[in-house]
Amino acid sequence: EAKTRLGVLQVLAGTTPVQGPGVSLFIRDPERLIPASMFVDAIQELRDAGAEAIQVGPVRVVANSWFDDNPAGGINVSGVSVKPPYSIIAVGDAATMRTALGIPNGVIDSMKAAGASVRLTRPGRWPSPRWCLANHAHPAGNASPQWSMMCLSRPHPRHSGGHHELDSR
Repeated sequence: EAKTRLGVLQVLAGTTPVQGPGVSLFIRDPERLIPASMFVDAIQELRDAGAEAIQVGPVRVVANSWFDDNPAGGINVSGVSVKPPYSIIAVGDAATMRTALGIPNGVIDSMKAAGASVRLTRPGRWPSPRWCLANHAHPAGNASPQWSMMCLSRPHPRHSGGHHELDSR
């Protein structure tokens, strides 16, 4: 039981690779109009839909991750500058997460209304982000594509306001 609990805590802390079915969200925002708050909405929606692990660009999202708008364009994810095009990879039940993100006037519609083009796919339909070690794999005996999230969370510096905290649900 202790090993099982340790494994769960390592996944939540973002210190161990995670494999499983999931979804990928590819966001083109050439005018850099998508605010950090929309990424928080996307992360919350994915968590509510049962995502076990989430990565935005090269950064694994954990309980104390934060987002803010980068004055130079793009967003900061826990102190790491992430510029468009953006990718969000989530491991969990793909059907549930696709439904949650596709709710009318929800995350995808809001991003499109702000001027971005958004594509929601299953892993394997587009290449893994080149700046991340998120590997696409087909495990033996399972026809479903899966993501292996190899990016570990980076240190989370203290930030003095203007950022969006994720709740620890």
